[in-house]
Amino acid sequence: MRGLFALLLLLVTQAGRPASPPQTDSKISPLADAKVPVRSIGANRNLPGVRLQPGEFPMRGSEHRVRGELVETDVIHRAGVFRREGDGELVNFTLPPFGSVSYLGTEADMRDVPMGTPLMFSLYQDDKGTFSLAADIQADASPPPAAVTEAQRKKRFAFLKARGLPAWIDRVDGDRFTVTLFSRDAASLQALFKAEGIDPAQLAKEHRRITVGVANEHLRSYLPNVTGRGATVEEFQSVPTNGFGCSGVRLVLQPELLLEGFRKGHIVRLFAPAWPIDAMPFGEGLYAGGHDEEPADSKELQPADFPYRTDFGNENLSWYQIQPGKTPPDHSEHRVGGELVKVDAAHRSGQFRIDRTGELVNFILLTSGSVRYLNAEATLDDLPPGMRCLFSLYQDEHGAFTRANVVTDEYSSLAGNTVTYRLEAALLDAGKLIVTRHAAPVQTDYVLEPRVPLDFGQMELTVDDKTRVWKGDRQVKLTDLTVGDELLVNRTARTKTSQGRCTDIWAGAETFRLATEQQRKRHAPPGK
Repeated sequence: MRGLFALLLLLVTQAGRPASPPQTDSKISPLADAKVPVRSIGANRNLPGVRLQPGEFPMRGSEHRVRGELVETDVIHRAGVFRREGDGELVNFTLPPFGSVSYLGTEADMRDVPMGTPLMFSLYQDDKGTFSLAADIQADASPPPAAVTEAQRKKRFAFLKARGLPAWIDRVDGDRFTVTLFSRDAASLQALFKAEGIDPAQLAKEHRRITVGVANEHLRSYLPNVTGRGATVEEFQSVPTNGFGCSGVRLVLQPELLLEGFRKGHIVRLFAPAWPIDAMPFGEGLYAGGHDEEPADSKELQPADFPYRTDFGNENLSWYQIQPGKTPPDHSEHRVGGELVKVDAAHRSGQFRIDRTGELVNFILLTSGSVRYLNAEATLDDLPPGMRCLFSLYQDEHGAFTRANVVTDEYSSLAGNTVTYRLEAALLDAGKLIVTRHAAPVQTDYVLEPRVPLDFGQMELTVDDKTRVWKGDRQVKLTDLTVGDELLVNRTARTKTSQGRCTDIWAGAETFRLATEQQRKRHAPPGK
C-alpha cells in the first residue's frame, strides 16, 4: 500500500499550486488562414496541410484522407498500423485525445475493429511532418442492419460509462475550470445522455455534483476511484460541432480540490452522478508511485524523468554518452530494429539492415554488452542471419549509432516482457495468422491473486511454406496450429510493405521452456 499513499500524497501536495491564469477557450481551428493558405479536400493539394494546434478541434475538410486496411492495433496507446490502398505501404497512426473511430454505423473503440477491415483515415501531420495523427477513422462499408448498430452503440455506452467521458480543459479561472467533451458527433453523445437520463443543462441548473479524474493523451486515467475529485456543474454551454471530436457540450466545473492535473489543455474523464467509479482495467490504467506492477509494455514512461534524450521524448537534449566501465542507465539507448546480415563473433561486431529504410549499419558490441537468443544468454554467432533483432545502440565518437549494448531476438524481447500472441484465426490461404497480443498474469502489491492484464491489441503475422513451427520438441506444420495457442515468434525485417515474415513460431508454454533450456545448455559450464 505504500505506493498508494505516495500517490495520494503527491496529488494533495501538488493540488495547492496556483492555478493557471485565465485562458481563452478551446475552439474549432479554421480551415485556412488568410495569410497562410493551406490544403483542404478538393483544393490546394500542393499546399501544406493544417497542423493540429493545442486546444483546437480541426475543422472537417482540412484533413488528408487515406483508405487502407487495418493490420495492427495497440488499444492501450490508441495506435496501430494500416496498409494503404494502392501501393500497399504500411502506415503507423495514433489517435489524438479527441480522435474517434466509427464501426458498424456508430462510435467504437479500436479494439472493436477486426484486422483486415477497410477503413477511411482522416489524417493530420505530426511534429515530423508525417501524416500519422488520425482525427477520425471510419469503416469504409455500407451501414449494417439497425440491430447490429444498436448492439455496438450499447457496447460503446458501457465502455464510456466504465471509464468516464473524455474531455479536455479549455481554461482555468481561479478555482473553476471549463471542459469540452469529446465525441465523434453530437448525436452519439446525446443518445448516451438520453439512455442514462442525463441532462447537462439540468445538471448545471441544479448545481449537481459529478466526479472528475485526471487522464493522459491516450485517455488512460490515474485510479479515478481513488484520485477522482467531486466537482459541481456550474454552467452548461453549447458550442459548434463542425470540428473533429467536438461534442458540442461544454461545462464549467468547480472541483472540491484543484489537482495538478486540472490545467489548461490537460485531459480528464467525467463520471455522471449515478455512475460507478472503478479503476481502469488492469494494464490500461496509469498508476504512479509504484502502486501497481503493470505489464512492461503498458507502462507509460515520462520524458521529464530522464536528463537525456530518449526514443520517446526530450528531443532538445543530447543522447546519453557511454562511459568506459559504467553500465548505461535504463532507457538511455536508441532502440532500432533490423535484420541481421552478418556477424564477426571473434571481433564482437556485425551488420544489420534497418527496418523500413533498408539502411545498412555496421555495429560493435560493447565490452559490457550482451546478446539474448530464445530468452537465454547467447553470443553473436548464435543468431541466424536473416532474422530480425532489436539493437540497443549508443553513439560512437562520430555521433553515429554503431555501439550496441544489447542485441536480442524478437522471441527474447517478447518473453522477457511476459508477452505472447494468442492465435485467433489461421488464414493460411492468405498467408496470415490473426493474433491477440497480451501479457501473463501479474502479481501486485495489494492483491493476493495475480491479476490478468487487458489484451494490448491485435495484429497480422505473415507466414509461408518456409515458416518453421515448433510444438514441444518437434517441428510441425502450420496446419497443426489451433485457435487459442500461445505463440512466440521470430521474424524477418520490416519493410515499407511488410511487417516481416515469421521465420519460426513456437507454440505453448512447454515449447517455450524447451527452446530456452536448449539455448542455455549451449553456454552452460561443463558438467552443468
